[in-house]
Amino acid sequence: MAAKKDDFSVKKISPKLGGERGIRNPNGPTSSHDLVEQMEFLYVEWNQVFAFDKTKGDVLSVTLKDGRRENGTVIGKQNFKVAADIPFRVPPDARIASQWYSMTNMELMMSVWFGTQADEVYPRAWFSDASDVSASCVSNTRPKLYLAPRLCHDLICNDVKRTPSVYVRATLGDVELYTEVSLGSNPSWNQDLIFVASEPLDETVYITLFDKVNGQPHDDECIRLLEKKLSEMTAVKVPGSAPALFYDIEPPVKVEPAGDSRRFSSRIKMKLATDQAYHVFDECIQYSSDYRAFAKGLWPDLLGKLEIGILGATGLQPMKEWRDGRRSTDAYVVAKYGKKWARTRTVVGSFSPKWNEQYSWDVYDKCTTVTFGIFDNNQLAVYFSMRITNANLERLLVVFGWWYWILCLAVWPVVPVYLAVISLLEIFRLSRREFNRLVLGVDARPPPPLVPLDLKLWGLDSPDLDELAEEFDTFPSSVVDVNVLRMRYDRLRREMGENVMLLLGDVASQCERLCALLSLLDSPLAWICFSLGCYAMVVLVYVFWDHVIFFQKFLFICFVVRWVNFQCFRNDLPGGISNFFRRLPTNEGPMF
Repeated sequence: MAAKKDDFSVKKISPKLGGERGIRNPNGPTSSHDLVEQMEFLYVEWNQVFAFDKTKGDVLSVTLKDGRRENGTVIGKQNFKVAADIPFRVPPDARIASQWYSMTNMELMMSVWFGTQADEVYPRAWFSDASDVSASCVSNTRPKLYLAPRLCHDLICNDVKRTPSVYVRATLGDVELYTEVSLGSNPSWNQDLIFVASEPLDETVYITLFDKVNGQPHDDECIRLLEKKLSEMTAVKVPGSAPALFYDIEPPVKVEPAGDSRRFSSRIKMKLATDQAYHVFDECIQYSSDYRAFAKGLWPDLLGKLEIGILGATGLQPMKEWRDGRRSTDAYVVAKYGKKWARTRTVVGSFSPKWNEQYSWDVYDKCTTVTFGIFDNNQLAVYFSMRITNANLERLLVVFGWWYWILCLAVWPVVPVYLAVISLLEIFRLSRREFNRLVLGVDARPPPPLVPLDLKLWGLDSPDLDELAEEFDTFPSSVVDVNVLRMRYDRLRREMGENVMLLLGDVASQCERLCALLSLLDSPLAWICFSLGCYAMVVLVYVFWDHVIFFQKFLFICFVVRWVNFQCFRNDLPGGISNFFRRLPTNEGPMF
């Protein structure tokens, strides 16, 4: 029997759209839900806006708990009849004012009202279908609008007189372009070096002149430098060429060796321009949505407005499997036209989601294409990736390279000294115990157990037969059942792969932050201050070793005060040291 093919043909639907603009005023302003079905939500605002589907129930229960306790002790509770006790608000009506509500010997100030997707709190609300999403990931479920930067070409044409065997390197961001090596007493390149830059054109182009001394790349000598901002270059807004001008170039920081008789010109002739008369394509040219030039003065007249109402979807396939075995899809829609991207909110755990969100774009050309895409939100859960695991392992190998530890021992000799002092003190402390055990035969340590095996520690108190079979299986596996192998592979990815990937990533990030912190000691003054501080700490520990017990009591008191968390010490902001350490650079952002 042939497999059933998916039907992607256009189908006609009859939704109940919420607007009547075509009857009242065809040329009037649009509302935010006149092309989509109106959805009613129950909004509750108390430091955070929560949105509930009005059709899910007729009673709203508000419970106030103590968040400092793990079990969440209930402080107060109040029930509201949805139909009778809650008002309805339609923009542009004023916001519902917060008011006091009685809750078991106390009162709570909050706002409760009925609204639609046209409400201004809709984009930042926490929806009830995303209640299982953590607070740190809930921002990934909200609708967003993106504006892509406009791009233009950056032209650099070089023509300069200098000594033979000289070439030019132009750098913009992470992109480097080179000219050919010019020989002779009057060199000339006539080459165009083209970059792609984005608005607001605040980046800097670095132009460096190199001299090939011995014909080897590592022997190239930097002889002149020039820095030029893109905003300072000539803006070419019509087809043509920019004027050739002379620019002053500065000598590099490196001082030329004594007795060098070579002399180079201190000016370079170039054409520096930002070509704003054309469009830089960032999408397929056959299905482009924007053909406008970079310069706004060259744009055609506005043709009209493109309004799109994104209603919903049906028949979506499951895209992920959770730990409890259930399969789900967290879908959202992305619409792109021109430089504007629109993303709907994420409907969590639904194969037939409904968004009913409306967006609009300015249209300048009829022969353009609008693009839609339905995506599954993978930022709400963590999945195993061997690629990310290998990348995190490579980050750790870079940090823990042998050359790094040799450098640490060479730069900070105080660490071995400190360890030696502590080791001697511990040896003197343990000598009496060892004397009692070897000479007097007195041992304060408890005797070893009769059965040197902890079943609970080894996970044998309630073993899983399949896990035991997998443990004693051969390599390669002798199991021929494909379903068993698939089940074991999925379990390995779910239970071990995710944890290993996250652990490697966290350890690599912390180690990279530590390396960035240690890089602050590159200056001689910082290294001297750090070394003196370490030596002073070693001396203080050695001198006041007998008073360590008082220091331990002081730390214990500080811990108790912090754990009790008195009102005067409460602060939602992170600590200064923790905030500084978390802001140190890592390779996590560039990698992902």
